[in-house]
Amino acid sequence: PAIGFAMSTSTIVGQNIGAGKIDRAVQTMRTSNKLGFFSLTAIGIVLFIFAPQISAAFIPDDPEVIKESAYFIRIIAPSFGFIGIQMATLGTLRGSGNTTKAMKLALFAIFALLVSAFVLSQYTPLKHEGIWWSYPISNVAGALLGLYYVYKGDWKDKKIT
Repeated sequence: PAIGFAMSTSTIVGQNIGAGKIDRAVQTMRTSNKLGFFSLTAIGIVLFIFAPQISAAFIPDDPEVIKESAYFIRIIAPSFGFIGIQMATLGTLRGSGNTTKAMKLALFAIFALLVSAFVLSQYTPLKHEGIWWSYPISNVAGALLGLYYVYKGDWKDKKIT
């Protein structure tokens, strides 16, 4: 769903900017951020609630694996809404022609994931769970940077030829 938000936001933002309707591009960005956040948060809540059942569907005969994978799902599921924001902001940036900023945002999120995974797994008592916690950290960090980029507003000034 998050990639779908990014692609549709990119298309609609690009069409509105091309038509000179910046106000509609801004409204698309805001609506996409809200829809992405709330719909993916709802999915995250469902996954959080049913984490053991979801895990058991894939690995039915191993209670320890079910327990650990359910724990992993419960760590990352609350951050799903932030993935929606990140993807919507990426779509906004791409649609407005700011593909370099979109790339920087995506790379930042990956970098945040790698660095936090390394630090939390190597230098805290979390060990392997530190890798799991790096996912929500990178999701939130990527969403916040994305919101900074789009609410800064300079993406609206990009001229697409």
